[in-house]
Amino acid sequence: MLICVPIKERSVKDCLKSLKKAQKIGDMVEIWFDSLSTIDQIQDLFKIKSKPIIYKVEKINNSFHEILQTKAIDYLDLDLSTPQKVIKKIKANYPDLKIIISFHDFKKTPSLETLEKITGRMLKNHADIVKVATFANNFKDSMTILELLGKLAAMDIKAICLAMGKEGEFTRIAGQFLGNYLMYAPMSEDHKTAPGQITVKELKKILNSIN
Repeated sequence: MLICVPIKERSVKDCLKSLKKAQKIGDMVEIWFDSLSTIDQIQDLFKIKSKPIIYKVEKINNSFHEILQTKAIDYLDLDLSTPQKVIKKIKANYPDLKIIISFHDFKKTPSLETLEKITGRMLKNHADIVKVATFANNFKDSMTILELLGKLAAMDIKAICLAMGKEGEFTRIAGQFLGNYLMYAPMSEDHKTAPGQITVKELKKILNSIN
């Protein structure tokens, strides 16, 4: 399992500082480019790139296309609602770009049957990696997510499955034993981008104690 460090900053300057730190402690980084107030001087980020970058897409606009044209992005995280024709066009123009199609539910964890249907839609939309992130209201919800991950892994489907919230923290650790492609771990508590995330330091400590 790879450790991905999320970065969500308002300025390129702050993003640059975070990227330098993140690349030292993680295997890859996820950058929320759409949170930047401007993408002027965005090339400064790519000049120091030493680890794969995931672009967490919140909206597709002119800035989105400008960033893709740099060809410095390795993974694109697109929401399940993204039209199939848009994804096809992206894959045609950027064949080396890996597409993550993601589904989020910030209130609950749907049934396993529902989640299986959702991942089926992702695969039909040409996902290279499927991502399911739901909110766990209890331990059973976490087990549902892990069961989904196990089924996807058994079919050799690259997947990122996790449960958000305090009750879902377990999935961020157990997921590595069931084939999770990566896990998100922020540099510090202040850098969390989702409830239940465990910092890089904490995650490595737990994993090292298990291994």
